[in-house]
Amino acid sequence: MMRGSSRYATCSNWVRRAARGAGTGLVKSDTNGVDGFLMLDYLDQTDCPLFFECDTVNTIGGLPSPWPAVFQRLSDRNYSVVVYDNFGLPLCVAANDLGQLLHDLCGYIHMQYCRQPIRLYYLDVWAFPPSASGLFEQVAQQIRARFLRPYGF
Repeated sequence: MMRGSSRYATCSNWVRRAARGAGTGLVKSDTNGVDGFLMLDYLDQTDCPLFFECDTVNTIGGLPSPWPAVFQRLSDRNYSVVVYDNFGLPLCVAANDLGQLLHDLCGYIHMQYCRQPIRLYYLDVWAFPPSASGLFEQVAQQIRARFLRPYGF
């Protein structure tokens, strides 16, 4: 498996260091293809807000995708999410059915690769554990009020 990879080993060391850190406020990951594997490790070690690149197309070849398991763990652990496109614009805010929502959004991305042109390459996900639900509500309210509502119908 991937655990022998030096790229993974370096990133995994960061995950272990963050997991040991008392009072870790946020773990951010943008490792171009390794994020899903790191999130699986991190979700096994501790709970804190996460911000990660969710690129289900460009991942380590020859290995099963970690993303379905990541989405399921986030959902099982009652995380809430803010999802951004690869340009930094917020797409949606959700507190329920995360596994299905993230799976559907990634399906949309994969469909673009088949149909062309590609408008959205990957997602950035800000995930909040239940212990940070108050923070999630504040962020969700701000995003809806400042970014999503003014352009609504």
